[in-house]
Amino acid sequence: MGQISIRIKETETKEFDSTEAAEAYIRGSLLHKEQTIPTIFQIEVSGSGTLDVGIGAKDGIFLHFVREGLDPPYFVTQGQLIGGSVDYYLFGNHHTEILCEHLIGINEATKGIIHFLNTGQLLEELTWVEV
Repeated sequence: MGQISIRIKETETKEFDSTEAAEAYIRGSLLHKEQTIPTIFQIEVSGSGTLDVGIGAKDGIFLHFVREGLDPPYFVTQGQLIGGSVDYYLFGNHHTEILCEHLIGINEATKGIIHFLNTGQLLEELTWVEV
């Protein structure tokens, strides 16, 4: 797998040479961290693309994938909730409204994130919709 970058803020990117180190950082510092507002961070795997991860909403987490080079199609998770939306903030300041139907549980999201870290691909057992 290629270089892994995790972008937490516009001015803060952490680089990882191993999936294990990136996974440990995500599990320890991001997924279970108390969020004051729903926040989006980005995981970039060179040669694949970027996985946006929305954390901090009480109803779940969303994952959104953009290929390297920003070429469509783009994909987002599809969960079970119906109606409503959550206001997320990319890097804590860029507002993005996400429909609640795209939120999934933390266990599903963690599996999807770890799979992406290891393969650069989307986890097929999650439901993905093109946006």
